[in-house]
Amino acid sequence: MVDISKIRTYVLHYTKLTNRRKYMEKLVDLLKLDVTWITEFDQEVMTGNLLDEYYKRSDEDWERKVTPLWDINEHRPRKLRPAEISLTAKHVEALKRISEDENEFGLILEDDVLVKETFVDGLNEYFAELPDDWDVIFPGDGYGIRIWDNNQEPIPNRRVYLANNPASRCTEAMFVKKEAAKKLYDAMKPFTMVCDWEYAWQFYNLALNIYWFEPSLITQASHALDLGTVPNIPEFFRSTLR
Repeated sequence: MVDISKIRTYVLHYTKLTNRRKYMEKLVDLLKLDVTWITEFDQEVMTGNLLDEYYKRSDEDWERKVTPLWDINEHRPRKLRPAEISLTAKHVEALKRISEDENEFGLILEDDVLVKETFVDGLNEYFAELPDDWDVIFPGDGYGIRIWDNNQEPIPNRRVYLANNPASRCTEAMFVKKEAAKKLYDAMKPFTMVCDWEYAWQFYNLALNIYWFEPSLITQASHALDLGTVPNIPEFFRSTLR
């Protein structure tokens, strides 16, 4: 049985977004999460040596990573925005902490997750179906990314799918095994692309087993607000990345 309150959870938070903090604190209390807040690496401090430690702008690396997974002609090298660098650095820090923790795996949550009513009860059902060989799980669907967007057809009575590459599914929620976290941390520092793209490349390059939950148990409020897919999303969820 999976007890969400026993899973070490790392919430990635931009400290200027105080309403998101209040929202996430309520969610943490509701789910009784064992939470660690990742508040370091706000975009205002990502300068100088700290920036160079985490982010490497390299057209050569960008093309090397993009070409096997996407059309390089449509996704040319670019400089990441400060908010993208900050969020990706927070992901790297969460990976480091999971790799150093005594638990078998941890949960990474960004501060704009919308947890579906089926989350707590569904988690046990999904984990019961999950093969032991998993490295990373995406319980969320980002902005509505479904299994057919991963070039797969849904199978009746199946809820857990081994993802094709590129295997990232936005990054609002991720379960990551300790061993995989260590591999990802070592490989992603410094990073070249924003977190979901960087993850996709590293999953491919490290040959990790990535699983998607379908239907998802979580979605992303910032994307839902931009796309109008979920009603009554508060304005404080407006993305700072785009």
